[in-house]
Amino acid sequence: MKIKKNVLIKLRESLPAGSAESIKERLNEKGNIFSTSYIYRVLDPDSDDYNTIIIDEAINYLEELSILNHQKERRILDSVNQ
Repeated sequence: MKIKKNVLIKLRESLPAGSAESIKERLNEKGNIFSTSYIYRVLDPDSDDYNTIIIDEAINYLEELSILNHQKERRILDSVNQ
């Protein structure tokens, strides 16, 4: 089942610039070898390429970035409040 185009647009917009390279490295570590250009195509809502492995990894990457960002914010607030 494919993801709706508007959801893929939101995912792509939420990822920082250059994320395809990071996603590629993460996938390579798991034994899933894809080119950066293919990852960009899969994340392009106008492309017909579709790969759940790449989309799932992009979501995981985005979730980890969110957690790291939240942790940084907490550290800043904790250091300011001391």
